[in-house]
Amino acid sequence: MKNLHISNDLSLPLEAVTNTHLILARRRVGKSYTAAVMAEEMVKAGLPWVAHDPTGVWWGLTSSADGKSEGLPVIVIGGPHGHIPLEPSAGKVIANLVVDHPGWYVIDYSRFDHRADEIRFAADFGVQLYRRKQRKPSALHLFLDEADMFVPQKLPKTAKPMLDAYDAIVRRGGVYGLGVTLISQRPALVNTDVRTQCETLIALQTTAPLDQDPILDWVSRNGTEEQLREIKRTLASLKVGEAWFFSTNSDVFKKIQIRTRETFNSSATPKPGAKPIEPKVFAAIDIQSLGEEIAATVERSKQEDPEFLRRQIDQLKRDLVNKQPGPAEVRTEIERVEVPVITPDQLQVLEEHVEKIQRVTQEFREIRLDIEKLFNGKIDGLNTSALALSAAIEMARKTPPPVPARVTAVTEPIRRAQHRVEFPTDVSGTLPEGENKVLSMIAQYPNGVTPQQLTVLTGYRRSTRNTYLQRLSQKGAIEKRGNRILITDSGQGLVQVTPLPTGEELRAHWLQELPQGERAVLEILFDAYPNDIDREDIDHRTGYSRSTRNTYIQRMLAKEIVTVTSAGRIKASDHLYQ
Repeated sequence: MKNLHISNDLSLPLEAVTNTHLILARRRVGKSYTAAVMAEEMVKAGLPWVAHDPTGVWWGLTSSADGKSEGLPVIVIGGPHGHIPLEPSAGKVIANLVVDHPGWYVIDYSRFDHRADEIRFAADFGVQLYRRKQRKPSALHLFLDEADMFVPQKLPKTAKPMLDAYDAIVRRGGVYGLGVTLISQRPALVNTDVRTQCETLIALQTTAPLDQDPILDWVSRNGTEEQLREIKRTLASLKVGEAWFFSTNSDVFKKIQIRTRETFNSSATPKPGAKPIEPKVFAAIDIQSLGEEIAATVERSKQEDPEFLRRQIDQLKRDLVNKQPGPAEVRTEIERVEVPVITPDQLQVLEEHVEKIQRVTQEFREIRLDIEKLFNGKIDGLNTSALALSAAIEMARKTPPPVPARVTAVTEPIRRAQHRVEFPTDVSGTLPEGENKVLSMIAQYPNGVTPQQLTVLTGYRRSTRNTYLQRLSQKGAIEKRGNRILITDSGQGLVQVTPLPTGEELRAHWLQELPQGERAVLEILFDAYPNDIDREDIDHRTGYSRSTRNTYIQRMLAKEIVTVTSAGRIKASDHLYQ
C-alpha cells in the first residue's frame, strides 16, 4: 500500500503519518468519523498510532461495519470496552508501552471521574512520549479527539505541563517521527499557537461564526484570497461527510467526500425509538500476552522512577527500625541462620540500581564541570584585570610629571599612550588559521569579548586560545580594556569580516548556525519574546536534563544571544529584535 485513501478522489502519502493535521467541524457532521477513516488507512499500511478518546467512541474500530465480523487489531485501554483498565497514574507506563510495542491503541478517558485525572494522565503520557521518541525516533501518529481538552486556549492552573508537552509534539515532534491530528468541534477553544502550526486542514460543516473564525484564519495564513472566499461561502452549507481539504505540504485545495468507514461506527447518533446496534464480533486480542507486556512495562517504569525508589528506601528504613530489638529483647545465645543465595532476578535489580547510581553520578560530574567552567571564567577575568592594572601602573611610572600651567604647552597634539608600540606590526601577510579565527570572532563584537566567550565561540581550549591572543597582541591586532578584548584598527586590516545582519535576518542567522540543542532552546525563547521563561519550562518543552539545558544556555550566554533576568529567568537578547 503506497497511499492513505480517505476519499474516492483523494489519497495521502504515507509520510502523512508524521505530519500535523486539523479536523474541525460542528458536532455530528463527521469529525471523529473522518479521523477513524484515517486510522483505518494507517492500520492497512502498517503505520502505528495512538488515539486519545475522551468521549469513548473509538472502540468501534475493533469490529466490522455491520458488527458481525472482526474489525482491526486495535487495543483499547480504559472505558467500558477496554481490553485493560486505565489508571490516572499510568500515563508514563502507557507511553512506554506504545513506544516499546508499536501498534494501534485507543486510550479511552470516558471513565475518569475528574478533570484532574485527565490532566494528570495526559501530561505524564505526553512528556514521556516526547522524551522516549527523542531517544528512539520512529513513525507514530497521535490522534487527539476533543483537542481543546489537551491544548486548551484557556489554560487551567494545573494543565501547563500538559499543554507544553503536546505543543512540543506538534511543533517539533516530526523530527522524531511524531505526527498529530487535532480534532475539535470548538476550534475557538483550541490553543491558537498550536492550531496555527498544523500543516493540513480538513474542515467539515461549521455554522457558528465564533468557530468559523479559526478556520478562516488558518486559510488566510496559508492560502489565497480566492480560496478564503470559497471556503467562507460554503463552510456552513457542506453536507455531512463533505469537507474542504487544504494541505500546505502538497498545495492541494479541494472539496472531498470522506469515504465510508469499514469498521463499526460507534460514534453514530442514536435514532429516537430505534434499538441501538451492538456489535457481536470483535478483533481477537491476546489479552494474556498483552497483560505480560503491560506488567513488564510497569515494572521497568517503577525501577526507572526516582520517587518509587525513594519510597522503597524509606520503607526499608522503617522495616529496619521496626525490627530492631529493644534492650529486654536482646538474646545472648547464638542462633544459626540460613542465608539464601542471591537469585539472578535480584542480581539484575541490583545491577539496574548500580546503573542508575552511575547515571546520577555522571550528572553530578557534569554539574561539577559547569561550576569549574564558571570559576575558570571568573579567574580569567581577574587575571586579565590584574594584567591591565599592572600595565597601567608600569605606564604611570614611565610617564613624566605633568607640565606646570605656566610653561608653554607643546605644539603637537597629545596622543593616547600605546603600550604595544614596542611590538612590530606586520599587516601585509595573511594570518594563520587559528589567529584568523580568533580575530574574526572578536571583530563580530564591537564592545569586545571576554576570554571565556572566545573559548565558547572558537571551541579552542584555554591554553590554545591564550597563545593566539598573545600573538595577536604582539601584532597590534587587539587591545584589552578591563576583562574584554577588542580589535584595533590594525586588526581590522588583517581580516575580512561580513557584518552580522539585524532584526529578523539576525534571528534566522542564529537558528541556522546553532547546533540542534541550542537551537531548540532558542526557538522557545523566540516564541516567548519579549517575555522571559523559567528554566524548568524549557525542560518541560525540550525534555532536556538540567545539566544539558544549562550547558546550552551557558553557550548562548557567551554568544550574547540570550540574557538572564534579575529573577534568574531566561530571555532572548533584545539586540536580536533591533
